Amino acid sequence: MAKLIWWCDRFTSKIEKWMLEDNPLFWQEWSDTKEEVKDLLHRSGLDPEGNNQYSHGCVVDRAGEEEFLYNSISVNSWVPYQEYPKQDFSDCMFETAQEIADQGKTIDICWSGGLDSNSVLFTFNEMGLHKQIRVISSGQMESPDVYKKIIKDRIDFVWDEEGSQKTMYGLTKPDEHVLCGTAECDAMWGGKSNFVGRGVLPKNATPGSWDGDASWHDSWAVKRRYCNNNSWRYVANFQGEWMNPNHFKPFFMSKSIEKWLCNYALSGDMIYHDLTHTGYGDWYATGDDPNAPSQEHYKKDKMGIRDHVYKLTGDRYLAYEIPKVCSGIRIKKAENPLRVLAVTEKGTVITEENFNDFDWTQYIARL
Repeated sequence: MAKLIWWCDRFTSKIEKWMLEDNPLFWQEWSDTKEEVKDLLHRSGLDPEGNNQYSHGCVVDRAGEEEFLYNSISVNSWVPYQEYPKQDFSDCMFETAQEIADQGKTIDICWSGGLDSNSVLFTFNEMGLHKQIRVISSGQMESPDVYKKIIKDRIDFVWDEEGSQKTMYGLTKPDEHVLCGTAECDAMWGGKSNFVGRGVLPKNATPGSWDGDASWHDSWAVKRRYCNNNSWRYVANFQGEWMNPNHFKPFFMSKSIEKWLCNYALSGDMIYHDLTHTGYGDWYATGDDPNAPSQEHYKKDKMGIRDHVYKLTGDRYLAYEIPKVCSGIRIKKAENPLRVLAVTEKGTVITEENFNDFDWTQYIARL
């Protein structure tokens, strides 16, 4: 059975065109399945009709028990939502970094200078692994002092001078290097969604109760099916023909960190927040609004990460006060579509150029 590990909405649009032209008998089953996917996306706090060009329309069952639009497999296996033996969060961070480093490859870290990517940078640096990492950045640095102190003249650094999706999303080398993304972190730690979900409320939530309220009890079940794809954006304009699936390592989806998060959520300490809710000011224009109402809740969450950063730096601002910034908003959108449409289980990159070379009936689920 042929399988995909990632696809974008442009790929699905091409599949639908192919289906209507060449295989119209598949359409009803496909349409019914697509409604299931829309329901999952809505339950995860996303707008199913929104612009999901990078990842959020890519629903994959990490447990491998269900198929939706495509025969698919996750490169991040499912960690069941249950209680696990207690572990210090810093130990989870160090364990994760060591597992990634043990592949013996250069590690591409997409760094914004925010809390999440800083914590990963500090962890590798603390372990003396700074020569193994390659830091990639674009747009506007959130932590220029961190660059001067930790990165400059010490770590291989790639800066996208254009500040564009076209450039930034083509700088990683997933064929040669390990891709260490942090884009999954917000959703794993109680964040509802990115801008694709603005105004969409999860089950049992109301506009007045959502921020800071842990009422969305089915969130972990939804994470099983959608929250393992966000860092794929960093290969969206990769120019190669093949990438190594084993090189995709979202840092905060390691088994040790996910087990810690299960305990954290079960304890009732998770702070649920919606950084794109009404009242978030100019995020759409600037990616920055330090006085937005949800910042209050955001700064109470991710305490494991915050305490870890403070242990390593002694810097209270970097650990506890740095506001959430949407770095992606500061990166200019590509004038033309990004190159990668999908990636197969074997790592073959699907593009406009080779799309018609495949028999897609082998990839469509439920036929």
